[in-house]
Amino acid sequence: MPSKLMPATMRQADDELRPNPNRERHSLSIPILWKQWSPTWAFEDETFERTTASFGNPDFVDVVIHSYRFHFGLAAGDPALVELEARLAAKPPISVPAITIDGTQDPLKPGGTADHAKMFKDRREHRVVECGHNLPWEVPREFADAVLTIRAWAVEGEKSPRPTSV
Repeated sequence: MPSKLMPATMRQADDELRPNPNRERHSLSIPILWKQWSPTWAFEDETFERTTASFGNPDFVDVVIHSYRFHFGLAAGDPALVELEARLAAKPPISVPAITIDGTQDPLKPGGTADHAKMFKDRREHRVVECGHNLPWEVPREFADAVLTIRAWAVEGEKSPRPTSV
């Protein structure tokens, strides 16, 4: 179920960006959104400033607004990806090792992802960490540990004999 914050965020982005897509992006409410989405993350202005280069992308406004609209089923996806979207809509099993991570303070994923466990058919761990939505920035060590754990599993698997099909 989508978060209640998402429709408000979409409207806010549309209201701020559509009338003047060339508006100075530094004045946007993005820091406010970061605080809503990651309420315990005490990011500094310089952290935000390092991300602002992406706001200068001429497609930034359209991409952000379309992303929210697509997420809520209010806009069509890329016609080139229709077949892939249909395959994903069938929710095929995930057959690669994975670690899922939920932030305890993430308002965009109420309830987290623990209920997705049945979709994984290979080795899987589920981790819960004290943070909001922006895991790589808020808990970089935990995020990196998950990536390195997956890599270790892959190396471990390379040493194990692979099943053969008959």
